[in-house]
Amino acid sequence: MHIPSIIALIVSLAFAATSSASPVLEKRIVGGEPGQEGELPFIAQFVSRFSPCTGFLIGPQTIMTAAHCLRNRSRTGIIVGGTVYKVGNSTEVAEYVPHPQYNGTLNVNDIGLVFLSKKANGPFAQIGSKYPEANSKIMAAGFGYIDTRGTETDVLRKVRLNVGGTQTCKAYKANFQKKTQFCTTDTPLGHAVCGGDSGGPLYTGSGEKLRVVGIVSHGVGENMCGVKGAYQYYTFIKPYLSWVKAEIKQFEKN
Repeated sequence: MHIPSIIALIVSLAFAATSSASPVLEKRIVGGEPGQEGELPFIAQFVSRFSPCTGFLIGPQTIMTAAHCLRNRSRTGIIVGGTVYKVGNSTEVAEYVPHPQYNGTLNVNDIGLVFLSKKANGPFAQIGSKYPEANSKIMAAGFGYIDTRGTETDVLRKVRLNVGGTQTCKAYKANFQKKTQFCTTDTPLGHAVCGGDSGGPLYTGSGEKLRVVGIVSHGVGENMCGVKGAYQYYTFIKPYLSWVKAEIKQFEKN
């Protein structure tokens, strides 16, 4: 992620917030390992120097991401399928559609769609229906920082995280919504998602059995990224599928 120093300073200050602030994530994956070519062919990059985000292709002209990634965004390019930042199949955006009930203060309903001006080749992300179980493992992927010092990388990375139980998730976020959210807890020290990853996929399985179940949303705790006591929260996709299908139908109709 490449941003001017003043923007980086603002971002670092945002991380000093306490858990009650629940700021959206503004860095990227800490820890983990590089993703392999073709492993996540549906991954999408938002090419914007001031508001980088991740997303994933779910249809020929539809990218799913976080609603907070779509705030105050001018039309920009999208790159699909690349494992190197700004390298891949580039296309333009036709329309941004954040969820109509997205609440940026409470960080709920943090899901949005980006419709492309032209069709992109698959394969597309397959959406899973199973809610992540407490203490199970889940994968996240994105581009960005590889340590808590802010070391940058231009290579797609992935990280394995521990899913938290309902009581744990509620303990760090009073308005946690179990039906539409889940969280990850202290997973090996130095492993975490951190913004730019915002909008990216949380998934289980691999190859033909790979299923995306969540979207990177926000975090709580000081520093949040790769520090003990930091917790990250995600949008559970399944409850929103009727809305997603209706928006795709409306876009195709128009």
